[in-house]
Amino acid sequence: MGRDDAVALCWGGYALAYVAGDVDAGLAFIDQALALNPNLATAWNYSGWVRIFRGEHQSAMGCFERALRLSPRDPTVFHRVPGLLTPIY
Repeated sequence: MGRDDAVALCWGGYALAYVAGDVDAGLAFIDQALALNPNLATAWNYSGWVRIFRGEHQSAMGCFERALRLSPRDPTVFHRVPGLLTPIY
């Protein structure tokens, strides 16, 4: 039902990746959410976390940075900062 709802797609994609363990499908939903709304900071945040799950640390950093630029005073910013501090091996 939420095929054109960026918020539903990003939350659903994160659930697929984190809860169900289907990281590739989850990232596809999050990417679709970002295609619909490239200014959705939550989708950039979840894109960063899912990219960390995939080992794509450099691109994850860019996602977290963009999320912070889009919504610097977001009360859920504590979800983004740990991603920026995650060591890259």
